[in-house]
Amino acid sequence: EGVELSLSTLADQVGAVAAALAPLHAPIEAHVTGLAMAALATMAAAIPDKVQVKLKRHDGWTESARLWVGLVGAPSTKKSPIVASATRPLRRLDSAMFHQWVKAVARYDALPPEERKGKERPKQTRLRMEDVTIEAAQQVLEGSPWGVLLVQDELSGWFGAMDKYGGGKGAQADRAFWLRSYNGGEFALNRVGRGAAMIPNLSVSLIGAIQPEPLRRIAGDAVDDGLLQRLIPVTLRPAAMGEDAPMPPVNERYDRLVEHLHGINPPGWLGLGGPLEFDDGAQRIRRRMEEEHLELLTLEAFNRKLASHIGKYDGLFARLCVVWHCAEWVERELLCEEPAFDGEGLSRTITEDVARRVADFLHGFCAAPRRRLLRGRSGALRRP
Repeated sequence: EGVELSLSTLADQVGAVAAALAPLHAPIEAHVTGLAMAALATMAAAIPDKVQVKLKRHDGWTESARLWVGLVGAPSTKKSPIVASATRPLRRLDSAMFHQWVKAVARYDALPPEERKGKERPKQTRLRMEDVTIEAAQQVLEGSPWGVLLVQDELSGWFGAMDKYGGGKGAQADRAFWLRSYNGGEFALNRVGRGAAMIPNLSVSLIGAIQPEPLRRIAGDAVDDGLLQRLIPVTLRPAAMGEDAPMPPVNERYDRLVEHLHGINPPGWLGLGGPLEFDDGAQRIRRRMEEEHLELLTLEAFNRKLASHIGKYDGLFARLCVVWHCAEWVERELLCEEPAFDGEGLSRTITEDVARRVADFLHGFCAAPRRRLLRGRSGALRRP
């Protein structure tokens, strides 16, 4: 109850991330827990979906680094500055990608009609979406198979937009779309007046902010479809006075980390080495956690919303392992003073040490506030 991160505890669990976040924390004095989780969501979105981990040795279940994070707090908690700071490097990459697409479309439109025949109009390629409808999101995702980050300054509006049809077929279709985007994979479109299309990978990470009371209402009234249960809620305390001082050069470290994560490839030559795998010790931790989660499911069977939430733990553990593994590989191989990069690319093996720290992080920090929220008991979402 009330578990909170500090830069020191974060360093024990996500060393590369903590080193990059330290200078971001100083100018806004924001809650470091929120800053850390917003950064993890940003890094998860930066890692291409082709980087996957295989959970079991003899099963085809794989997960990519895809996280949904919600910052919960009053206006004084500086939720928007936290999101802006954490997503800055991804927004810069997305802006460059957008302008390249605009130029490609201009070149296409400038072609004579006979030259356009047989050529496809350039698809929009992005890393970020903000104020977006389902139809516009589909267009973005058709050309962005690596996955995108959905940034919602106010999550209550996002949830409310799904109810604009009064709970009818439109609302159900919107919720189904976003539910599917949490899992990734192909998505077939058949639209009246616009023809058929295929989204090669419907993959969306999410970072958003919301005040406590609207979230309580959403949790109490939510349909039992698992949408809210996919969200990791992070409660924030009021912010303190920031420092009006020049940003140190090390502030670029986080930007470079996100940039390298965006360019990362799966293991092996040309990224053809297959998915990441857990070593023996990491597999033991994964199996132990799976057993614990199954036991929790039996204990919480009377609460369907909470049971649905607990059912996400195994996949969330794997996703966090991908983020930890990739971030620490970039820190070790590319960002240190004496890079050890040997040209072989991303290591294929997620170690027992990484799995242990992710397990501690998942059960010690992520799981407790989610369970409190979905139980709906008084005191949930209280400020630490």
